[in-house]
Amino acid sequence: MRVFEEKIYRGLKAATLDLVDAFGFLKRAAAASRVSLQMLATYYSPHHPQTFMPIDVMIDLMRKSGDLSPLEYIAGLFEKELTDKPTGEAGSHEERTRQAIKEMGEAIAEIAKGESEPAMLKELEEAQQAIANLLKTKKAGE
Repeated sequence: MRVFEEKIYRGLKAATLDLVDAFGFLKRAAAASRVSLQMLATYYSPHHPQTFMPIDVMIDLMRKSGDLSPLEYIAGLFEKELTDKPTGEAGSHEERTRQAIKEMGEAIAEIAKGESEPAMLKELEEAQQAIANLLKTKKAGE
């Protein structure tokens, strides 16, 4: 049997507790899942170090609460972050990024001329963020 470092197990237990806490009360979380209140408490209890929440229960609770703590914790073990999937509401992710790059170029040109304003610097920061998000999306898909 594969055994991880104790801190990984503690972290997963803590993330599970965060997920259950998202419901406000243990009873509400149990009602939203297929397991009993006692079993649910076992999943985040440090007194049961080898008992973890089944993935289907975790998915149900994450869907119903919107809390993704366990997934965020696991992603962090791989030095990754969860990001929202592009919705395409304002065009494709790539189109929004192309527009951001164009705006960044215009802002840089105005800054170079000494014509920058605080709003322009904010637009430049937003464009940088859009590019960073695109790169994360592309790297995650590789």
